[in-house]
Amino acid sequence: MDTKERILGLLLGGKKSALALSKELGIRESAVRAHLEALKGEGLVSSELVRLGRGRPKKLYGLTESGVERFPRKYDVVLELLVREIEREDVERAAYYMRGVAKQLALGLLGKRAAPVNLMEAAELLNSLGFHASYSETDRGAAISSANCILRKLALKHPSQVCSGLHTWLIEELIGQEGVKLERCMAYGDEVCVHTVPPPKG
Repeated sequence: MDTKERILGLLLGGKKSALALSKELGIRESAVRAHLEALKGEGLVSSELVRLGRGRPKKLYGLTESGVERFPRKYDVVLELLVREIEREDVERAAYYMRGVAKQLALGLLGKRAAPVNLMEAAELLNSLGFHASYSETDRGAAISSANCILRKLALKHPSQVCSGLHTWLIEELIGQEGVKLERCMAYGDEVCVHTVPPPKG
């Protein structure tokens, strides 16, 4: 484990000064400060001046939210078990909940924008979630291609809920139009997910 990773591990237990970290690591304080500045530049560590009793305030370093997220998380495991349990009781209820999640995600992405947005804007909003989406025109209408699945592990086990469901409904909520179709899907072995959108009626 390199020094920066060790520093992140120590800060996981709470904020510390460069001096305290140097003592725990057994290296010079100047070297620790150099690593801390590098970690701040990466957005993993932040610092603040804290007054601890009398004397000058001390600079303490702590993890940012991005720093905390560097450590193992098991969101996908818990989420998969949750979906499995809901499906076991009632598949239609699981779909109902997924539709509700899609609606809430769309509201969060749209913010103060006036819904619906056009497809190009929808692709940009999907990118803010990490979908790596792009917009294109096809002979069957417009399409949104997504090169990254943000719920890949869950999608592989529950494609009907995540791919045909959540992802598709999210696009519909963003553009205010039903009839979006999932034409290609990474959960079924395709390289990307492709949703096509038919031209508006009338």
